Amino acid sequence: MSRGLPSGKEIVVLRLLSDAPSSGKYGLELVAEYQKALGRGSVYVILSRMQDKGLVESRTPKRADHPGLPRPRYRITALGQKTLQAVEAAQSVLPRLAFRQAVQGIIADWVQVAR
Repeated sequence: MSRGLPSGKEIVVLRLLSDAPSSGKYGLELVAEYQKALGRGSVYVILSRMQDKGLVESRTPKRADHPGLPRPRYRITALGQKTLQAVEAAQSVLPRLAFRQAVQGIIADWVQVAR
């Protein structure tokens, strides 16, 4: 599992998924909710990268509740929730220039504790 500081788009996805932690959302729902940061062509690349980091998980139902093939729903994981909490805590207290470096340290510390 690759770990690292989440990108700005990954933070947007974490925030959107935190609104529906149990049911999750389709990738295109995320695009519809935040078109400025997410595009149809990039959302699944971002979600795949986030799955590799352990920030989100997906579940594809056996049958679709819509026409066509079943689509996966994405949910935020416990690690994703902790990461979002760390990002939001850092954003609330640190100047913008030091933000990225500080969040990386917070996440690295949390990952050590979580292991």
